[in-house]
Amino acid sequence: MGLAQRIDETLHRSLGLAYLRLARERAIHERCAYALAALAALGIERPRVLDVGCGGGILLRHLARHRGDVARYTGIDSHASRLEWRYRDVAIPHRFVDIDLDNDWRVETHDVAWCSEVLEHLIDDKGVLARIARAVKPGGAIVVTMPSLPFLERIAKGPMPEALNVSATQDGWHVRAGYAPETIAALAASCGLGIEHVDAISPRLDFEIVIRYRAKAPLWQAIDRIKFARQPAFVIGADAQTLAHYFSIAAVLRRP
Repeated sequence: MGLAQRIDETLHRSLGLAYLRLARERAIHERCAYALAALAALGIERPRVLDVGCGGGILLRHLARHRGDVARYTGIDSHASRLEWRYRDVAIPHRFVDIDLDNDWRVETHDVAWCSEVLEHLIDDKGVLARIARAVKPGGAIVVTMPSLPFLERIAKGPMPEALNVSATQDGWHVRAGYAPETIAALAASCGLGIEHVDAISPRLDFEIVIRYRAKAPLWQAIDRIKFARQPAFVIGADAQTLAHYFSIAAVLRRP
């Protein structure tokens, strides 16, 4: 671990969300706020939460701040176990498990699964969603977020033609540009899941996205900390016009 990483780890553990709000992309926190709202709407007491493709595990920090009643948090990703030390101060019972999402993985049953900005990176999104579905109890919920295809199609016609570019291989970039309500519905149906509602997260003006993907990190990171769009951070029950101006689309899926 380099010096910058050690400093980041130390600040993360000592300052928690106060530091993360400055050091991590604003959209991550907007998605976590949406996750908290979705969890509250589900009305589950002492929920068991599965974080699929947990990345840096930031959802756990938000849960610790706002949902101390979580019975168990499990974060899974290809190198998730490295996060154990980072979150050892969190009181919520939790664990991080190294899992290749493309494999035939299994974990214990949860009440809610959260899968944020993951499926667009995976060729077999249906297979991964099916494995997530079997990891939640009957009647349980799966909350997903991914890039909004209506948003990307709109800006691809204007200031950012490359917005719809994808990778032909699973190399870390998107293998599909994004999702629309109809593609989410088809994906959910293929896994035997119902849809509660489709939502929108992270309103962005066009220039913000252009800077995000074309400018060097110091510039876009500085711009990212400023909220330019006046819309709320997320909209529950979003229509097509709303989705065209929000960077992420989300949905609450239900296992029968």
